[in-house]
Amino acid sequence: GIGIADVSDVDGITLDELLEIRSVQTVDVIKLDLEGAEIRALNGALGVIRRCHPHLLVEVSEKALAAQGGSQSSLLGLLDQEGYSIFAIDDATGEPAPLRSPDIALSGNVVAVHRERLQGLPFLGPVD
Repeated sequence: GIGIADVSDVDGITLDELLEIRSVQTVDVIKLDLEGAEIRALNGALGVIRRCHPHLLVEVSEKALAAQGGSQSSLLGLLDQEGYSIFAIDDATGEPAPLRSPDIALSGNVVAVHRERLQGLPFLGPVD
């Protein structure tokens, strides 16, 4: 089996702090796969999320989220609160498809697109 060989403490900073240090003004896409720490990472990126409305590709695993004190519901709720529409990856086509219900158990990636950026996305067709 796999065991723990060593444990080290490391300093961390939020994405907002990193972007400020590096003087990054624009972010188009953020990909998160953090073994359940996605909510904490999103909370540390709210500045760039609110300013740039980047597309988000986020890993969703109820088990991993729960191990970090979160849930699928709280993750999707945060994205909705920030103005994002959520799309699951369609198993048949591999393309994003609107999430029919936030209560559907997800295991994998979701695509989150800010509602101001929905127009013109090829997988959506015309948006009213």
